[in-house]
Amino acid sequence: MNNIDQLQGLIRGLSRARIAVIGDMIADEYLFCETARVSREAPVLIVNYLNNTFGLGGALNVVNNLNSLGAQVFPIGLLGQDGPGDTVLEKLRQNGISTDGLVSQTGFHTIAKTRILACSLHTTMQQVLRIDRGEQLELNNEAALNLEKRAIELLDTFDTVILSDYGYGSLTDGLLDHLRTRVAQKKMTVICDSRYALPRFHGLTAITPNVPEVQQVVGYRLEPTERLVRAGRQLLEHLQLDCVLVTRGKLGMALFARAEQERIVPVFGGDEVADVTGAGDTVIATFTAARAVGASYYQATLLANVAGGLVVMKRGAATVSAHELSTAAAHLETEDM
Repeated sequence: MNNIDQLQGLIRGLSRARIAVIGDMIADEYLFCETARVSREAPVLIVNYLNNTFGLGGALNVVNNLNSLGAQVFPIGLLGQDGPGDTVLEKLRQNGISTDGLVSQTGFHTIAKTRILACSLHTTMQQVLRIDRGEQLELNNEAALNLEKRAIELLDTFDTVILSDYGYGSLTDGLLDHLRTRVAQKKMTVICDSRYALPRFHGLTAITPNVPEVQQVVGYRLEPTERLVRAGRQLLEHLQLDCVLVTRGKLGMALFARAEQERIVPVFGGDEVADVTGAGDTVIATFTAARAVGASYYQATLLANVAGGLVVMKRGAATVSAHELSTAAAHLETEDM
């Protein structure tokens, strides 16, 4: 069986993946507008409302991507008893995704992001403003501790977990300690994407940071390649991980794994980037789903690289289907696996 056939077999097997996603659940709203004129009252743009859509953001975008790939996914997180929370529950149910792991917390406001996009005639919609709502949790907050308890109760039935950390405090120290114990006992694979706090996730299985996130930890730029390699090895050892997958935007990805060869993987696709929103969510979803069905780290990286290249050609926090992934992966040129 050649390399491409192996990848195609893994894609066909993604429906066997069963993955819990824990993290910051975010409701996304997009307001589409048409530019009218500049206001006489202040130097601001006046836009006319056209329509709006609702989406699943943050950890929910990871959930949505796993579902699109055909994996069995179980979100665990906090929602408020409010309009955005109700919208999230409705969209998940419409997509056939379980909501049993979502805690509707009294007094907690669902994290929500409203993006206002505008264009004039014959131009492309562009984001002009984002409005964020939802409280910043403290790690000893009652809501976060209730989520910790709920997550630990549910995790006994899962052997693969994604942590999606957008900095809102859903992932408590107690929960991370529990997961580290399960990883050390070889009972669980835990893969994390964290925006702001990579060192908190030491002792887990793998992380998927981008270049700025790595630079923030190591304290130096990742150019030239020798520095990138040094940083990858440093994170692997310092954070006691099995794997570090660095996403590099238009430069592709870099894989560092204890049991596999280091790999620099060039970007998949061309320069037609429409929107990078949520691309990291697509990467961790594809990477983890592939690992859950037996892919090597390199094979999982190749598939995640393809999925990331596909999703940035779409608007908003988009997803990639197994069919799209399969069609694109058929044209890959791969090294020995």
